[in-house]
Amino acid sequence: MDIKRQAFCMISHALWVAVFCALASVQVAANESCVAGKVYVDCNHNQRQDSKELGIPNVRIYLEDGTYLITDVAGKFSFCGLSAQTHVLKVDKTTLPTGSQLIASSNRNSGDANSLFLDSKNHQLIRADFIENSCSKAVLTQVRARQNPRIQNTESANQVQPAITFKGTSLEYEVNNPKTSADIAKQNAR
Repeated sequence: MDIKRQAFCMISHALWVAVFCALASVQVAANESCVAGKVYVDCNHNQRQDSKELGIPNVRIYLEDGTYLITDVAGKFSFCGLSAQTHVLKVDKTTLPTGSQLIASSNRNSGDANSLFLDSKNHQLIRADFIENSCSKAVLTQVRARQNPRIQNTESANQVQPAITFKGTSLEYEVNNPKTSADIAKQNAR
């Protein structure tokens, strides 16, 4: 059975109830699911993103088959079309701000804070967050620079552009043409 639009909603933590809804506007087969999550800086070390804690943009996250996702300006990512089996998400450490230190958030990290195991079942939304725990001034400065391109970014040559950019809180998005640092260097040399 194919579903053209399937809404997935998840309510998290009762103190600051946040509703996350993702609409899959592509056809999703009956035996597929979605993953959604974020990469963020946890300055108070409670393993929750509080209102003043920043999401980390432009972080590349790989699936075990080589497919990759890139976090948006708020540090969020999502992907639909996972088969109903165990999958692995792995953060590309080279796309994290310099000096970042991820911590394990659950036993799904299996002792490696840079990866998460996902047990996918049919039509399930799986939450998968990666937590940066150093909250150092250098990391926060780089995150702010990624969030606001007008700020001078000392690592701009290594910055990865997101493949998809969501427009505000709506479900509309635009597909970007991601450039590598080599592409940027070639463009600047002209």
